[in-house]
Amino acid sequence: MGPWIANFVLWRLDHISDRTAEWRQWDAYRDGQLGFVAVGWSAAALYDIATHPTLWPNPNPGIVQMGLIIAIVGGALFAAKGARDPVRGTLPAAPHGVSFGRRLWDRLMFYQAFTFTLGFTLLSLVLMLVEHANVALNEAQK
Repeated sequence: MGPWIANFVLWRLDHISDRTAEWRQWDAYRDGQLGFVAVGWSAAALYDIATHPTLWPNPNPGIVQMGLIIAIVGGALFAAKGARDPVRGTLPAAPHGVSFGRRLWDRLMFYQAFTFTLGFTLLSLVLMLVEHANVALNEAQK
């Protein structure tokens, strides 16, 4: 939501001097900025694991930590890819007769940074929720 609001404010400021300025509200998401959300959520969950006792079967929840590290690295890499190589132009029209699956695949690959940062953001969200639920259960049992 933050990039969307900031984009709107900057557009309004630009619109004062240039009435033809367009509001391109989805550019930040399309170009992979959700990767920074994945980095933040994953870092918060790793901090949670390091500072709170949990109910994990062993003292080192390695699978969750590995998933969070993958979300940090992948989110950062694809966010950087989107910043370095933003989407230009529009998705070319699919030829007639192309299957839905192929059109969907072409769309996902055209917006690669968005596709992968959305995946890493969802991964970090799920793992963060697992960790927070684990900490909450541990606190409730005290």
